[in-house]
Amino acid sequence: MVWDFDGTLVDSPVAVQAATNAALAEFGHAAVSLDAVKAGMVKPTIPRMAWHAGVGEADPQARLLNDAFYRHAAVLFPQTAKPFPGIVELVRRLAVPQAVVTNNLGMMVRETLARIGLRDAMCSVLGDGDLPAAKPDPRGAWMAAAACGVAPADCAYVGDSAVDREVARAAGMMAIGVTWGTTPRERMQGFDLLIDAPGEM
Repeated sequence: MVWDFDGTLVDSPVAVQAATNAALAEFGHAAVSLDAVKAGMVKPTIPRMAWHAGVGEADPQARLLNDAFYRHAAVLFPQTAKPFPGIVELVRRLAVPQAVVTNNLGMMVRETLARIGLRDAMCSVLGDGDLPAAKPDPRGAWMAAAACGVAPADCAYVGDSAVDREVARAAGMMAIGVTWGTTPRERMQGFDLLIDAPGEM
């Protein structure tokens, strides 16, 4: 089983908003709302920060905003990102190999998972800095499946957004959508299965 991170394992929009607004403020841009942050979290960090700042992805400032976001997130995530209720128990209970593939910074995600006691439950944790390309490119999911010793066709990818559905389809995996994350249930279409609480897994 391959997990998304933000909005699936960890409730992180408040941390993402704080780091986003701190980075935007450094470059004189207006703060963004929590709803805007949730809408943007489906994007990799460079295009997301460019979108919030109203600049093009190729603008040099987009990379600077990306770096500033991760600088602030490294401080804020350990303080505010927490596992959703029931997630730690679920991950510990599942008797299948598990991994994480996320567009968030891999190093920070590994540190966060270690803090909440789930790093050792994962065969692999891959994110920005580890992946050949951001999701929905399937290669990260394939790398995670290989680390678990499982064929992609025998894996499920679990996430909370259309990007997660797309990476599952591209990787040849079952697509499981969770409705407790950043996307309302009515917009979680096209998944093989939707679950509304960790206990349903």
